Amino acid sequence: MPLNFTTALFAKDPLWFLKSYAINPPADPNPQLRGEQTIPHAQGRFKSAEVGVPIAWIKLSPDPLYPRAFTFDLEFAAGDVRARIERADRLPVYYLPWEPDKFVRMSIPAYREQNVADFGIGRDHSSKTFSIDPYNPHLFFTAGLTGCSVFVYGDPRQPTVTHVGTRTDTPFGDDCALFWRELLFLERCQRGDYQGMASEANMDQYQGRTFGKTRSIGEFCRWLATRPEKFTIEDIIPYGAVFGIRYGSLWSFYLQECGVVYAYKVVQQKQQEKQQLLTFFEWAVTKTVTVKKTFPTRTIPFSVRPFFPKGGGSASLRRAFKYQTYYYQ
Repeated sequence: MPLNFTTALFAKDPLWFLKSYAINPPADPNPQLRGEQTIPHAQGRFKSAEVGVPIAWIKLSPDPLYPRAFTFDLEFAAGDVRARIERADRLPVYYLPWEPDKFVRMSIPAYREQNVADFGIGRDHSSKTFSIDPYNPHLFFTAGLTGCSVFVYGDPRQPTVTHVGTRTDTPFGDDCALFWRELLFLERCQRGDYQGMASEANMDQYQGRTFGKTRSIGEFCRWLATRPEKFTIEDIIPYGAVFGIRYGSLWSFYLQECGVVYAYKVVQQKQQEKQQLLTFFEWAVTKTVTVKKTFPTRTIPFSVRPFFPKGGGSASLRRAFKYQTYYYQ
């Protein structure tokens, strides 16, 4: 069975896909589906744990919770990998899950040229030609971000990725980004890991200090207000997604800033109603009434920007506006 259309489109050009469509990686996969990918249990809060088998096989599908967004389900690479390759219906990726109050990390192995010889030139999925290596994929995802931080550090050929978050408030203050940054420094010192500064994607970048008030969202709201129809934002539910792409032997990591947008516009409509005088005369009266026209909810990728090995550049908003113009007509 070949890849479905959405997965094949993503595999052909992952960066273009994620600039065009919002994606919501699964935040908490069922532990029974993890196969051999186990997170060692560490006693106490904010302890460090490293995943076992980091490779998962994914298939993209519409997200049931976020309209007009995509998600994927996971099958971890346990057992006969060759049989999984022959099925040809999923893509292999490095996948880093998360666990509350744990520093869950993954050390991605360096790409080896012999991997190409082991696997050949890759499979032809539904006539979409692209090279793929199931033993050392060129794609990475971690669980969706709704307040967590993701850190990437080390050699771009074999970086270490750490995902950390909690289901409750952080114990010290309300600056979550600063809290996780300083705690990561202590966690790395305890492990004797001094491989330079860590690049990060934190909640200030995809949710803002005040919920839903990032620069990208602000620019989008101002642009929407300039439309002739004068749309009004009722609410935006922001979240983030971190993904990585290996170009040759070097990894680049990106933050996709997304939001579920609820928009409406106020319009005037003419309505007719009948009026009657006693029982003999009846006539139609036209009235103009003001109504709120609500548009279908849509999940929008506001920006995609790199943060490892370098980044911090401004968000590119023109693409997000371009792909939403047809919607706000």
